[in-house]
Amino acid sequence: MLAQPKPDAAVTELYRRLGVRIRESFDPIGRSQVLELPARADVPESFRALRRSNLVVHAEPDCLVHLQAEPNDFR
Repeated sequence: MLAQPKPDAAVTELYRRLGVRIRESFDPIGRSQVLELPARADVPESFRALRRSNLVVHAEPDCLVHLQAEPNDFR
């Protein structure tokens, strides 16, 4: 999951409660973080908890995307 805590937001307690671990942090990019959920986590509920907390600017899935067709824009 990707998340961006609000400036000066203390997310440590929220992450502990959700069992979230910060895999990677990109401080120069608005403190964006790659988060790892526990194996048996309820992913939709984890997203809702992050959004309801009012401590993050956004939270979204971190998933692989596969190309379905080759672009035909030759510019």
